Parts: sequence; structure tokens; C-alpha cells
Amino acid sequence: MYKFSGRIPAKTIIYIITAWMVMAGLNAWLKSSGLYCDVPYWFPISIFAGPTVHLSGIPFLIIFILVLFLAIRMAPGLSHYQIWLIGLSLIILGNLGQGGWHSSFIKPFSESGMQYYHDAIRISSWTEWLEYFNTNQQDLLCHTRTHPPFAVLIHYLFLRISNGNLNLLSMAFVFLSSISILLVWKIFRTLGLPAERRNLLAIIFSVLPAVNIYCGVSLEGLILTGSLLFLSGVVMTLHSGRRTAAGLLSISLGMVITSMLSYAGCFLLAVGGLLSFREISAKREYNFTAAFLISISVFAAITAAIHLIYGFNYIQGFIISVRLENPDGFSLVNDPLLYLVTRIESASEVALFLSLGLLATLF
Repeated sequence: MYKFSGRIPAKTIIYIITAWMVMAGLNAWLKSSGLYCDVPYWFPISIFAGPTVHLSGIPFLIIFILVLFLAIRMAPGLSHYQIWLIGLSLIILGNLGQGGWHSSFIKPFSESGMQYYHDAIRISSWTEWLEYFNTNQQDLLCHTRTHPPFAVLIHYLFLRISNGNLNLLSMAFVFLSSISILLVWKIFRTLGLPAERRNLLAIIFSVLPAVNIYCGVSLEGLILTGSLLFLSGVVMTLHSGRRTAAGLLSISLGMVITSMLSYAGCFLLAVGGLLSFREISAKREYNFTAAFLISISVFAAITAAIHLIYGFNYIQGFIISVRLENPDGFSLVNDPLLYLVTRIESASEVALFLSLGLLATLF
């Protein structure tokens, strides 16, 4: 088993920095040549307007640092529930660093006028809205029309339960998103990592920028939880070498939750398909493939039932979404340069926010 010594090879970091410099230079050359490639000026950061300091958020950031420091010191003796509570507090404190409660947990829902929330508050009858979703899809707000309707309906559900209270809606999203911390911890335990390492990794997971920010008040936090639920079932099944009820339930729930909230759930199909191929071709093992096919069948049955009962066609919604996202056709065929450079940008941005140290360790 590979063991990380704690030292990061200098040449690995040099390679990474050099690669970023090359891509940044390529980006500058493309722009100076007048070639449109939709790559941001501050490569690879897609949206960047300069650092902003919110004075009212500084006290929360100080507490954030103290909690993180103490959590790392105490990590070996913490239980999984304590890890979850610490991770949850770090998510809340990290977001409060943006300037306080309203800026962190209310404005992301209500400010822009184009969020799922703004479509949700217009719903008078959710069954009728769902029935005519395919018909009205291209006229909905920008985020809603490229996602399954349940991305909006989950907002509607919590607003209905809370009588329109945005504070309760925010906390519901934070709570459901924070379950991802428990799932990450569970995955590490299933893989056999010692308590100290899995505790530390789960704490670090909760402070990764993409996790800490999007587990605040974003649909992506819920999608993260669904995806990790799927991954947890995959790890359980592959690691044990047998098909268990817990693994099957986890894979199926993860598949359904993720795919109902985002058409990006198709990536789970790709991951499951590749793993199934590997298990069959390399090991002649069929347990994971059977569990994966059952999860697809469950999802197909649910979408078919929704279509029959409520009139929403998932496949038609996906096709409309693809057309709205790519009106000129698939960019790999239509504009290969744009596709190549933006894929590199996307991967590089993820790598950047993992940090150089973590990225070097992965390499």
C-alpha cells in the first residue's frame, strides 16, 4: 500500500506550476491572436474579480481557524459524529466569513432573480408545474431549464414546509449537504484507513473551497451528497467482493438522488459502466455489475412511474437541456479548440483549488 511520507517532491510541484504557466501563456496567445476560446483572463479561475475582504466576516474566520486547528489536534480521538459536527460548523463559519448571516445564507437564494428559488416561489400547483415542465422548459430561468424539475421542487418542498422561511430553507440545504462529510468518512473507513487518517481527511474535505462554499446554500451540495452516496455503495460492493443490501441500497439511492437533481447524474452511469467492464474483464466478478444494473432499473422504474402519473418525461427533458446548453451542437465537433481549452481550464481549476500540496500528493 502506498504511504505518504509527508514530504512533497519539489519536482512534482515544479511540473504542476510549469503546466499552469504553459496553459496561461497559451490562453494569452489565443486571446491576442483574436481566437475566441471562452477561457477566462485569470486562467484557470473562471470567475475572478479580485479578493474581497468583508470586515464583518473576520470574527467568524478567526473562529473558523481556531476550530480547524483544534479539530486537527484532536482528530485521532474523535468519533464520526464529532467529525460531522466539526465539519458542519466549519461550513457554517466559512460561509459566515462572507459578511454575516444574510450575505451567506439568504442572498445566494434571493439576490440574482434567476435562481431555482425564483421559479419555486412562482409554483401554485406542483403537480401541474411538473406535468407541463417539458412544454415550458425553454421559458424557465437559466438554471431551471437545464436541470430536472426536482431541482426546483426540492426548494418548493422546504419553502412549503417552512411557510416560505428562507432561513429554514438554507439550513435544510446545509444539513443535507453536510451529510457528505459522514459519507466521505465512511468511505475511508470501508477502505481500511486508520482512524487518525480518515478523521483528518474528512476534516480537510469539509474545508476544501468547493465543498465549504457549495455545501452552504447550493444545489451542488445536495448533488455532492447524492454522488457520494453512490460512491459509498460502489466502495462497499467492490471492497467486500459481494453484493450486500446496504451497498445496493446506497448505489440505488445515490443514482436516483443525483440524477433527479442534475442531468450530470449521467456521469454515474459512465463510472458504473467502466467499473463493471473492469470487474468482468479483469476479475470475472459480476456482483458489482448486478448491483449497478439493479440501480439503473430502479431509476428507470421511478422515472417511468413519474411519467405515467405526473406527465414529466425525463429523457425528453434531458434532450431539451442538451439543446439549450449547446444550441450550435456538441462543441467537440462544432469547435474542437474551444472544447479542448475549456476542458483543460475546468480540470485545472479543480486542481488549483485542491491546493498544490494535495495535487502533488495525488500525482
